[in-house]
Amino acid sequence: MRKLKIFLADLVHSRRIYNYAVPLNIGYIAESIKVKFYKETDLSLFKFPDDLLKALKDKPDIVAFSNYDWNVNLNKAVISVVHDVSPHTLIIMGGPNIRKGRKGIMEFLQERCDVDIYVVNEGEDGMCSLVEFILGSFPNEVKNLFFKENPSLPNIAYLSDKRKEMVFLEQRNNNGNIITYPSPWLSGTLTPYFNNSSFPLFPLIETNRGCPHQCAFCTWGSFEDNKVRKFPLDVVFEELCYIFEKAENDFHLIIADANFGIFGRDVEIAREIKRLAGKYSKITSVEIFSSKNTVKRNLEIYSILGDLAMPTFAVQSFNKDVLRNAGRSNIRLDSIQQFVGTVNKKGLKVYTDLLIGLPGETKESHVNNIKTANHYGFDHAQIGEVRLLKGSRIEEDDYVKKYGIETRWRVIPSAMGEYGGKRVVEYENCIMKTYSMSYEDILDLRLFHGYLFLLHRVGIGQPILDFSDNNGLNFVDLIMRIAKRPPEADYPLLFKQIDHYLENANSEWFETEEQANAYYLRDNIFKKLVKDGFTKLNYDFAAKVITHVPLRRELLCWVACNVQENIIDLDVSVLGDLVEFCNARIYSFPLKDSSSSLNVSSKSFLELAKFVKDASLYKIPKDSNVKIMFIYDRQKARVLSDKIKNYNVSNDMLLAIQVLLQTAYKEIYMDAMATQQTQFQNL
Repeated sequence: MRKLKIFLADLVHSRRIYNYAVPLNIGYIAESIKVKFYKETDLSLFKFPDDLLKALKDKPDIVAFSNYDWNVNLNKAVISVVHDVSPHTLIIMGGPNIRKGRKGIMEFLQERCDVDIYVVNEGEDGMCSLVEFILGSFPNEVKNLFFKENPSLPNIAYLSDKRKEMVFLEQRNNNGNIITYPSPWLSGTLTPYFNNSSFPLFPLIETNRGCPHQCAFCTWGSFEDNKVRKFPLDVVFEELCYIFEKAENDFHLIIADANFGIFGRDVEIAREIKRLAGKYSKITSVEIFSSKNTVKRNLEIYSILGDLAMPTFAVQSFNKDVLRNAGRSNIRLDSIQQFVGTVNKKGLKVYTDLLIGLPGETKESHVNNIKTANHYGFDHAQIGEVRLLKGSRIEEDDYVKKYGIETRWRVIPSAMGEYGGKRVVEYENCIMKTYSMSYEDILDLRLFHGYLFLLHRVGIGQPILDFSDNNGLNFVDLIMRIAKRPPEADYPLLFKQIDHYLENANSEWFETEEQANAYYLRDNIFKKLVKDGFTKLNYDFAAKVITHVPLRRELLCWVACNVQENIIDLDVSVLGDLVEFCNARIYSFPLKDSSSSLNVSSKSFLELAKFVKDASLYKIPKDSNVKIMFIYDRQKARVLSDKIKNYNVSNDMLLAIQVLLQTAYKEIYMDAMATQQTQFQNL
């Protein structure tokens, strides 16, 4: 007897390496279907579109697609090929990228005539009920049968025959607080994707689902009435053990919970990750999204994980009015200070997230947010535009009108390619104007953010920024002063780079997606886009500075020049030493097996102490010189080289470093050590 052939697709663009995760979502759906209908179904999972397109020759009965804002147009292109090759295939879609409520779902189905059915809320139960119904009359032709019967199934939405009425029976999960879906990790379903050497994918696990908060810009709390449910702890432990045992390459682990730390047992999970990290050597870092109001527990989790995870406290803004507008009035600023202060006392660093363009935010208040983050003790702030995600409160019409929100469209990096003869480019729709912040304000801040990212976040100029702070010029104010074109005669390379940056910052935005497509889908433009990619400007800026020493020197001198101009009675010789130190401590690319040294004054050494290994062990005589060695660590360099090779499948060193910087920017620095030949005395 023929089995019901089902394809489950969580597609990503595969023309350029980027940071994507294994298809955990469709993995859970596949395992749920297998448990109930193993003998009657033939399931295949797809992450990469080319694999799916090749498999269409088998004429699947059902193809189901995950719907996110990064694969909207890719899904459209692949679905059109499915219709051409196998017109009787039932097309299903599910995922968060859809407006909430019956009206939003119906509008989607009316607009997307290429999609037959939308699975709302969690997909496991909805897909199982759908498969059960189809199997009741299988092997009759699936699509015609379904729309002839017009069944009412839990969480299955579709338009009836004449596409005028929607059939939709919404049903929330009533299985209690424990999630009992079978694990796609323990079945081995995800292992091929995890160890895919040609296109690395991060391992991803869930320990719970749901979010109790209602942030206006987020879709995470949109399912299950904000109820948070847990996967069994023993299953979580088994999954972690499986991932660590099966890993063939170094990996970055993502815990895909909206609020890790919300439960007391999350401390036990952190301990298990740390234990496994000690037993196996492959893990490089852990990415977690911390709960917002469990400060003590979060501190314990980060203390356990140590260097594996940098503590985070996502604030988005320190302005109380802005937080209220964004649905984040639950954030307590006193808790933030307590959390950050305690983390810093433990010798750990902590970062936050800030968004530009939230309703009520101004240019001035945004800059003050960055100063406040620094004042509170955050190591850095990750800054980004607000993406209008379908399914979020901020994207709804009344909210947009209330706050005067206007958006523009920009290419999502690495999300483009040609599939089945169809050109595809993905775009993000971001806030670029509100009643409180103009389009010009946001563009004015762009170069400021670029310098902030490069000098502070990546840390290329951090010693100079600290020196500025210590001498009375706040480093945020310093970066605001340098955020302009430098004199071309003195800084020709930097001038050209900044000119390129500003030109792209302005030209990368389009008023509509149609305008963006009209530009990017043209022959010569599209070919160039696919060949060269569309990089994030800040990462592109950083990669060029890291790989081009003359450009880096000009940049550091430009920063130092502005420090000198704005601080009275400055010791210029110290500033010169700091420039040389910042320039010398970065590994050369391509990697070369060589160390180097730098002589600095004792006064300069005191300014650099936090960047020099074991500097506190030495007492430096006044007016002496100190020799600092930059150590080429062969083991560290080998790991770094392997990562770059892994990301450099398209023979693009700049792109490889851009991808590296997204998870491992600290690895670009050599260890700095004072040598025994210097004139100092052991304490």
